[in-house]
Amino acid sequence: MPLLIGINLLGALALDAFLPAFSPIAQSLEASPEQMQQTLSAFFLAFGVANLFAGPLADRWGRRPVVLGGILLNLLAFIACALVQTPGQLIAARLIQGIACSAAVSITMAMIRDVHEAQAAQEAINRLVGFLMLGPILAPLVGSLLVASVGWRGMFMALAAVSLFLLAFAVRKLPETLVPGERKALGLWNAMRGYGLALSNRRFVFLCVSFSAGFNGLFIYVLATPTFLGVHLGLAPTEYSLAFGFVIFVSSLLFLAYQRLAKGAMPLRVVGWGFTAMAGASIANLATNWVWSADITWALLPIVAYAGGLALIAAPMQVFALDVLPDQRGLTAALQATWVAMTNTAVAGLLVPLAMHSALALACASALLLFISVTAWCFSAGTAPTRPI
Repeated sequence: MPLLIGINLLGALALDAFLPAFSPIAQSLEASPEQMQQTLSAFFLAFGVANLFAGPLADRWGRRPVVLGGILLNLLAFIACALVQTPGQLIAARLIQGIACSAAVSITMAMIRDVHEAQAAQEAINRLVGFLMLGPILAPLVGSLLVASVGWRGMFMALAAVSLFLLAFAVRKLPETLVPGERKALGLWNAMRGYGLALSNRRFVFLCVSFSAGFNGLFIYVLATPTFLGVHLGLAPTEYSLAFGFVIFVSSLLFLAYQRLAKGAMPLRVVGWGFTAMAGASIANLATNWVWSADITWALLPIVAYAGGLALIAAPMQVFALDVLPDQRGLTAALQATWVAMTNTAVAGLLVPLAMHSALALACASALLLFISVTAWCFSAGTAPTRPI
């Protein structure tokens, strides 16, 4: 579990540690805001598309070589980012990094399900999610400190060193969780057949839509960080990590409290509680932003409550999706990650530019995504697990 946490936090470092460096990178490379936004879009797009290949590869050759290859490619991508001279080169390097993170991160959920039954898998994923909630606070904080101390190029080289350490650790300690007898023949037809089976399953599609929309109801605030925190709440860039810290720390406490209350409850009931918390937070977010101008004294509280509810639904939904095709969990894990990444790309490129002009518009966009999430969950079909979490 510590190694899987490190691999997943590497993805957070690749994405979130990059955000505090936006301004110095743009000034140094003379990049326009549109070009800097394209560095995010390239990352998400590559992450989503590469998953379509990482999943079948993991089902054919095993989880370990795919994850190790992803960490190695991520190391090289960090070095490339440190050496770029033009905005176009940076976009290309970030695209490579999206490919690398797709291989390293998305397969870890399949590894957990390989070695645990459904109940134990949900408990393990819950623990993993609890630690991963530290990513959005640690990564921007690390990025801010590194940019301030060694510059943005030094930041990328430092993250490359972290990747090298993680790679060495993984080479020694990461086990192979897919036994040879369960591996699938590699080929375009087999991959297409697996994706066709998954996408023709209404339960899988609705679960993907539900989780990705619910996740983006929170992630839209991360994507709009410079505007939401800097313009609407009036924070300086050096204070961003404190705001993220507050959100993650308090939502982590809420998540732990929710977990204690939900212990022994049926997965469907846990998801219902999570959506109830998210809906209450969304209503409060809309109401407060409708009545008052956004202020740091209260504007983060609804986001905190939403994050806690989102953490509660994450494990059951991901296990439900992984069990759609139990003999091809690498493929389904990758396809689910692709769905989330494509949704991230759409939100970053379409919804954020439309909603970032006001805090109320961001609250409305978040509420719309939650509505889509709840609707898709209600339409999800299939037999739900009957064992308690």
